[in-house]
This record gives sequence, C-alpha cells and structure tokens, in this order.
Amino acid sequence: MTTTKDPVITRLHVSAEERVLVEDQLERMLASPLFTQSKRYAPFLRHVVEKTLDGQEDRLKERVLGSELFGRPPDYDSNNDPVVRVTAGEVRKRIAQYYDDSAHRDEFRVDLPVGTYVAQFHPGPPLDEVHRAAPQSSLLQADATDPIAPMPAPEPVAPSRWPAKRFIVVVIVLAVLASACLIWKFGARNPSPVDAVWGNLVSTRSSSVISLGEPRLYPPENTSDEPSARQHLRSDYVTLSDLQALLRIVRLLDHKGAAYHVQPASSTNFADLRQGPVILLGGLDNPWTMRAQQNLRFRLESDGNGFDWITDSRDPGAKKWFVDFNRPYSKVTTDYAIVAYFRDPGTQQPTLIIAGMGENGTKAASEFITDETLLHNALGESLRKPGGSNFEVVLSTEVVNGSTGAPMVLVKEIW
Repeated sequence: MTTTKDPVITRLHVSAEERVLVEDQLERMLASPLFTQSKRYAPFLRHVVEKTLDGQEDRLKERVLGSELFGRPPDYDSNNDPVVRVTAGEVRKRIAQYYDDSAHRDEFRVDLPVGTYVAQFHPGPPLDEVHRAAPQSSLLQADATDPIAPMPAPEPVAPSRWPAKRFIVVVIVLAVLASACLIWKFGARNPSPVDAVWGNLVSTRSSSVISLGEPRLYPPENTSDEPSARQHLRSDYVTLSDLQALLRIVRLLDHKGAAYHVQPASSTNFADLRQGPVILLGGLDNPWTMRAQQNLRFRLESDGNGFDWITDSRDPGAKKWFVDFNRPYSKVTTDYAIVAYFRDPGTQQPTLIIAGMGENGTKAASEFITDETLLHNALGESLRKPGGSNFEVVLSTEVVNGSTGAPMVLVKEIW
C-alpha cells in the first residue's frame, strides 16, 4: 500500500494484527444499539467488512449483494428493487451516528463511503496524533511490497497558514449546519404522505402484526362443535386479490426495513394486537377489523346473506355504498372499501385498516395506502398538521370481469 496524507486502508492484504484491529472495531460497532436493534443492517455491515478484508471486492456489487444477503434472483432488476442501496444508506447513517458520539470519536474507524460497497478503515484520532503516537504503525504502510516500512514524518505546516485553514473549516462547518437545519425544516418536519402514514407503523422496536382476513370457501358441512378434518382444510383460503394486497404491503415494509409478521385472523388474539403496530387486512372476513371499526364514522355492515354496505354514523339509515353479492358475477361492477389510520383505544397501538367489501375493494385499498400520489391528492397537507394524522377514507373501485380498477375517494374524515 502507499502512504497518503489521510491514511485510509482500502485494499486489505493486511497483517494478522491489522485484521484483528478491524474485526475488534466491527464487533464494538455491532454491539451498539444502532445495530443490535436491526436484523438487516448488522449483517450487511459485517458482510461488506469481511468481504473487503478477504479482498473479494468483486463480490461487493449491488446485484451480488442483493442475491447473497436478501435472497434476490441473480438477475433481478435493481432499479425496481433498491433494497441494497436503501440498506447501505441506513448503514452509513448509523456509522455516522456511532462516531458522532464523543465516546467513539477516537476509535479506529470502519466506514462505508458513498458510491461504493467496499469498506474503508483508518485510525480514528487526528492525523498529527496518529503520527506522534505510532510513527511506524504497520497500518500506514509505505508500499504494498514493503508491509513494515515506516511512514515518513508529516511535512511541517507554516504557522502563518493555520488561521486561513481554520477560517475555511469554520465556514464549512457553518454551511453543513445550515444545510442540516434546512433538511430538518423542510424534510423531517414535512414528511411525505406515505412516511406520515407509515411512520408510526415502522419506526418502533416492536414488530408489526398483519392480521389477514379469511373468506369462507365452503359452507359448514355439519353442525357439530368441532369441524371435520376435511371441513377444516376447506374452510379458509386467501384470494388472489387479497394476496396481491398483502404483497404490496409487505413490499413497502421491506423497503423501510420494518419488522413484521403475518398471521390469519383466526390465529390472532387480543394480546397479539397489544404488542405493537397493527395492520388489519380484509373487512367482513376479518373479525378484528369489525371490532376495531366500531368507533369510526364509516363502518362495514352486512345482512349476513350477501348484501353488504358501508354505513355513515351521521346518517345511519342511508345505504349509499352497497354491493349485492347475490347478483350474477358479471353484474357486480363496483366494490367499496375503507382505509383508516388511528390509535386503537383498546390496544393503544397504531392501527391501520385496509378493508374492502369484497376482494377487489381490499386490493384497491392497498394500492391507495401505498401510493404517494394517491395519498397526496386525497389527504395532502392535512397529514402534516398537528392532530391531523388520524383519518378514514371511503373508496370505490370499478370491477371489470374480476379485474380491479383504480381506487377513487368518495368521502374522508380527518381528526
């Protein structure tokens, strides 16, 4: 390796002592809460550091990392699936936060520069302190063919130039602080509609629960207390539209690095709903949705014989939005849905309802709640105002030969 004014180790034909320094620092960082509370960022940092140490920089490419770390196909489209770039960005933020702590500023540095997935390593103290403390450190080699060559002494700096350099440093620091303030003012305080809705569902130490409705495929075959094995196997299923809605939700959660688990409504209990954020997918086929909607203005209702509607508590006698599922399949051309976000008073957890009367309604609702443009057009600045984060929206969607159309907002309630 060659010696530069900033002694950075980028190619790792290092000695055993040097490797120990890097590995020890990596373990210190991964033991920090910045990494221990994530199942994704710690393995990512460990992987890129170990591959860099082993000189396998050819394995530190986006598509290769996506395949090895996230199970993506070797030829997956990284433009449509930026999981590696998003994860690397979060890792870089955590590295910066780690070294920003005064307790870690003088430690050996493990960095992941922007624009590459190859790690870099260099001593933590200021350069002049490194020179005085370890003038012949093997970490600062003069040449790759001479691994123990001592580093030459730094060139003296004329004292008269220090005031100008300090002035430049001060200007740079002030510019960075000003940029940070602008980012905080216009970014952190003004999140996008998707971030405003999903923020409390993913920025938590608890895993989110996705409770999935279970439509009945066959009517009961007997009236005994316990169903037969055949009846049990046939009783519940997930429709293709519900599965597509679920995939849309989990894709967004994966993109945000959120922890979650999916379980059918029949396997969900009240204690589960109190452990963390809740996402209720499905309407009349999900009893937890029916319980959670009790205090909302708009609620799904059914006569139990195939005639379903959405009631407005301010006009409970009206049935403006209904579907008669007893009609021929080709005659059912419209479906309706409710999307609601609020803190459930019973569980005291952020709760999101994504519920259609039928499967097409649920699919349209999932598209609405994950689409930046649709959310912005429907809710706009109201999500960014204090006290304006809770909402309920009634949607309709056109159904053509079983295919779901775009969601359309009929009415909304914000509080």
